Amino acid sequence: AQMNSIRICRALAVIVSAACLLVGAPARAENWPAWRGPRGDGTSLDKTPPVKWGATENIAWKTPVPGLGHSSPIVWDDRIFLTTALTESQERALLSLDRKTGRILWQQTVLRAPLEAKNNENSYASSTPTTDGQRVYVTFLDNKDVLAAAYDFSGKQLWLVRPGGFKSQWGFSHTPVLFEDKMIIVCDSKGENFIVALSRADGRTLWKVQRDNPSQSYSAPLIREMAGRVQMIVSGNKAVTSYDPRTGKMLWRVEASSSDSVVTPVYNERTGLVLTSSSWPDKVLMAIKPDGQGNIPREKLAWSTKNGAPYVPSP
Repeated sequence: AQMNSIRICRALAVIVSAACLLVGAPARAENWPAWRGPRGDGTSLDKTPPVKWGATENIAWKTPVPGLGHSSPIVWDDRIFLTTALTESQERALLSLDRKTGRILWQQTVLRAPLEAKNNENSYASSTPTTDGQRVYVTFLDNKDVLAAAYDFSGKQLWLVRPGGFKSQWGFSHTPVLFEDKMIIVCDSKGENFIVALSRADGRTLWKVQRDNPSQSYSAPLIREMAGRVQMIVSGNKAVTSYDPRTGKMLWRVEASSSDSVVTPVYNERTGLVLTSSSWPDKVLMAIKPDGQGNIPREKLAWSTKNGAPYVPSP
């Protein structure tokens, strides 16, 4: 599922990555509020991250985390948030930790429901949470329904909704992204196949778009200003598609040779190109100039190649 994350598998696991950020970091390090960081592309503005650690070297603290999960931790000031699944009790939970000490401040059960079918390489807590500094937003699968919820920093649930259905034998891992007043979830599946924008304030649906090629894609969207307009780039649904994140309107679409995508797209400002890759059954790297409109023939791509194209890792 979200197999392109740096996995933190937690049987008797420890959080190391967030702790390492403390070592040698500036007093006011950049927050890491979402999947792939503040810009959604894995980049950080911090100049001196720790580059060496081991069982004892450069470790500020270690904390056992209950349950199992593949979600990445997120960091906001002195707080760390992550999700986990406690399989024996069938709970999916959100945890908050003190970044300075590693102490678990609270653990809230978001959902208790039968465990879904999944790939052995997936988990029941693979979607990375996201935060705006006031609320933490999470997604899980509740039987056949997508579940989205928001919590404040004290662990109080603010809202919980089920915006659509889902079907996949590989399991669930659809990480939310934030834009303006919206929490956006791209949910490609063999059942309902949709993108939904929920109100960050109360969870109500602001817009919802049905996608026409049911697939099992796990690519998180990328939102950027590109070619003079704000665009949300989504890989999956047998295409690479640009949407207006304010309305859900499709801006342009390039057909892909594969049905499934795992890679999160990136945007290179210097060249003005969107870079992404399809995953299955064919792995194809594509570079797209994001100034088009409507259906764009593949011949109009800046370039594409199968050489070095990844199944899982994001550029």
